[in-house]
Amino acid sequence: MKESTIRDFFLGKAPAAALALPPSTPAAASDKTRPRAIVIDDLDSTFLVTRPMAAVLCDAAISGEVSPHLLGIVARSLFGSRHFTWEDPLLTEVMGSWSEIGGDHTIPGAGLQDQRNRLLRSESYAKRDLTAAAR
Repeated sequence: MKESTIRDFFLGKAPAAALALPPSTPAAASDKTRPRAIVIDDLDSTFLVTRPMAAVLCDAAISGEVSPHLLGIVARSLFGSRHFTWEDPLLTEVMGSWSEIGGDHTIPGAGLQDQRNRLLRSESYAKRDLTAAAR
């Protein structure tokens, strides 16, 4: 999976199908193992990932355009890349949960919908949790 393909997906220049791995790629198999990130380092500069971009990826997973397995691979690829950046702890949390997909860990559709809603809210979910815990 090329970094440029992920970037183009986030920019709306590539469909979700472009994220799919060729069947011959070991991580493309939908077995119960947690595959590693597969990234071809082809960007020349950093690319800032935003909440709306992550929400579009989440939408693709909710609709079935991106399998949970592939969502996990994309998330691990974002973490493994030196070119993708974000400055939002909520993105780290949500993509971190996606990176755990594989093995016995899955995120049900309702969980993905909740994550999508959190990504599109203006306040940080963690901040809301801290406020609720203080009561």
